[in-house]
Amino acid sequence: MIWMWRRILLITHDLGVVAEIADRVAVMYAGKIVEEASARDLFREPRHPYTAGLLRSMRKGGATRGARRLTVIEGSVPDLLSPAPGCLFAPRCPDVFDPCAERHPPLVTTIGPAARGPAASSPDPPADSAFRKVACFQFDAAPEAPRSPDGAGWDPERGR
Repeated sequence: MIWMWRRILLITHDLGVVAEIADRVAVMYAGKIVEEASARDLFREPRHPYTAGLLRSMRKGGATRGARRLTVIEGSVPDLLSPAPGCLFAPRCPDVFDPCAERHPPLVTTIGPAARGPAASSPDPPADSAFRKVACFQFDAAPEAPRSPDGAGWDPERGR
């Protein structure tokens, strides 16, 4: 039997659909990717405050319209024609701290839970945590894999 791997780019606000069909997810805010992870990791442990807000705003357990008020992310979306300096989500972020107002956080590969800032927690990553990307100053970049002197990359057999 021949397996054909297929990929699809799905752009949606319906996280229920994402949970059902996606293996990997990129969350965007104001036209920028703020978090990228496996669907499993993203739904279990969102890292970016915007992703966490989106997940809190989902209906739970098949609730029907009117069953309860949805949680909203307070504030307004930024003016994209003349954005303020710093993180575009900072005015709406419950975890904002000093660096957020100064510059836009880069999208970095991370591992483990928050390492600093108001949402800081244990520095030990959960056992099932995978590398993922987040644009938030609460997280430190994961160390890069060592490179061999010839630039070919890490050789696990030789340990260099």
